Amino acid sequence: MALIKLNTRSIPDNAVTPAKVSQNLGRRNIIINGQFQVAQYATSVSSTDGTNEDYTTVDRWFFRYGNNAPGTMTISQSDDAPVGFAKSWKFDVTATGTATGVHHTLFSQFMESEHLRNCGWDYTNPNSYITLSFWIKSSKTGTYCVALDSVDVGSNFKFVKEYTINQANVWEKKIISVPGHASLVFNNDNTRGAEIGWQLASGGDRVNATDNTWHTADASRVTSNQVNFLDSTDNNLYITGVQLEVGSEATEFERMSFSEELAICKRYFQKSGNYDQYMTNGSSTTSFGVGAKAWAPCVEWGGSVAGHATHILSVEMRATPSIVKYGNSQGYWGYISSGGSAPTSDNTLAFHIHLYIGADGTGVLGVNNQATGSTIWGAMGGWTASAEI
Repeated sequence: MALIKLNTRSIPDNAVTPAKVSQNLGRRNIIINGQFQVAQYATSVSSTDGTNEDYTTVDRWFFRYGNNAPGTMTISQSDDAPVGFAKSWKFDVTATGTATGVHHTLFSQFMESEHLRNCGWDYTNPNSYITLSFWIKSSKTGTYCVALDSVDVGSNFKFVKEYTINQANVWEKKIISVPGHASLVFNNDNTRGAEIGWQLASGGDRVNATDNTWHTADASRVTSNQVNFLDSTDNNLYITGVQLEVGSEATEFERMSFSEELAICKRYFQKSGNYDQYMTNGSSTTSFGVGAKAWAPCVEWGGSVAGHATHILSVEMRATPSIVKYGNSQGYWGYISSGGSAPTSDNTLAFHIHLYIGADGTGVLGVNNQATGSTIWGAMGGWTASAEI
């Protein structure tokens, strides 16, 4: 039998081949909502020290003016994005400020310890890497810093890396590889294990880090080259396509559908009502399913009758959430309780929210409160449940 030689062709050096691609192709991005498509909190806020800090717009992303740092910014979900993306996160300076001392202004994402411990990174080996990539655009060019902060080790243990915005108002992709370190620790739990933070401005006590090294001496988050992004109201910045993955090379951004990303975000934050109904300041209310006393399920506390409804959360949350309720203009509200008649199958609010409506629609957020008064015929309101880290 004659041998048949198959037709072959040369493979270019930059071609993607099985030998070059990790076999762990699914769910490799440790960052959640890296394309900023989910915004349950709000789509835009005005933020200054003490107002609209922490978690306020796009899900899983945190913003703060550290140690009472100066300045004001509008923070929003934006439609301005590079090819292949639909959304970004935007920062627009509306009042300038100069950071001094321990001031620092940054945005970041906190990651659970177990996600880093179990991601496949040999994090105590300096020859093993985890790689951060992102798209960024700003009207202010210059040197910025991003830091991986190992919370489980301590607040002074950070890998600090400079990156440069070379051209104003042009989307640029940045890639940063972080080596392991013998002192790194990630606990196998669901608390804060690490923070990746992008600095916008830093005071003189925060600028002692050295580029591209693990910094252990003090709370510095940047090098002395960090720009002051808050020096002009003409400044704005956009970011999207954030990915953190095991290995020394950045791969193509791992894309998820909106529904997939929303479900993951709900591990940390959920709310009643539709996705685009924002509960801030009680501006939106929705029915929770408690009606007239005549037919509502009832519980009795010392002779006071109240309606009772249970809401099953969309997904199990990271931990028992903090709950905020919003009532309607008529005030027909009871309260949400973490005690009382929780289901015997699961006695934690990681699965359920319980609403108790007093006979006159009064009550407070708390445990084992009771309300008395006349019959009500309905109850309207909304709630948020947060298990952010």
